[in-house]
Amino acid sequence: ESLFDSIATEVPALVEEGPLVSPALEATVESLLPLATKLPEMSIPTPDLGGLPVPSAGQLLTDTYFYDDLSNNDMGWWEPAADEISEHKWEDGAYTILVKQPEYVAWTDVPVDFNPTGAEFDAWVPAGGQGGSFGLICLKQSDEDYYYVEMDISDQTYSIGHYLNGEYQALTSPEWPSTNVLRTGSEVNHVLATCEVDQITLLINSEFVDLVSLPEQAVPGEMAVFGSTWDDMPADGYKVYFDNFNAWVPVQ
Repeated sequence: ESLFDSIATEVPALVEEGPLVSPALEATVESLLPLATKLPEMSIPTPDLGGLPVPSAGQLLTDTYFYDDLSNNDMGWWEPAADEISEHKWEDGAYTILVKQPEYVAWTDVPVDFNPTGAEFDAWVPAGGQGGSFGLICLKQSDEDYYYVEMDISDQTYSIGHYLNGEYQALTSPEWPSTNVLRTGSEVNHVLATCEVDQITLLINSEFVDLVSLPEQAVPGEMAVFGSTWDDMPADGYKVYFDNFNAWVPVQ
């Protein structure tokens, strides 16, 4: 079912019935209720936890739902040896990606066997955050074919697009729209994104940011988190912290 399918009936029902991914998502849904008359096709899908309670710590994995507080690597995230290009490791109770090479993208696949269509997580960068960006890869078919949601806190901008065979196609216009909901400095940003086969939606800090329609129907695929650098990255690289990660396929 489409994410944006009947807000007037679906969203109120979700608020009443739950369970939602987290209290933050519940607040997001409630904040979207006033949009019912403006976006008549909008709804928020819920994850299928099989009757299990929504977790707030630890790890949980079902056939359609994944939660990891990222306090350790019990779930099998990628943790390769550090090299001159990037480092992926646990630090300060979170999973970090440090990108050391300019104009480079380093990612880690979400360690699940299903193809998630929704994700919710916390992310932050050291104070400043210049010279790079972070985000979510979704609908990933290969290293040369995936969609992405990307955020640059230093500029308070974001981008949604499609990477195919070495070319980036922006689906946002302009390519990097501004948003005042991104928190700067080293503050935590709470990100929720859905990647359906026909559209991608982004919410940041419980605020609706954007919805883009895909030019052609995509195929469900893998999901990953990433850090990326610009040509003016800091000398010691660009680091992003990820925490409290959820991924799911919504209830059908």
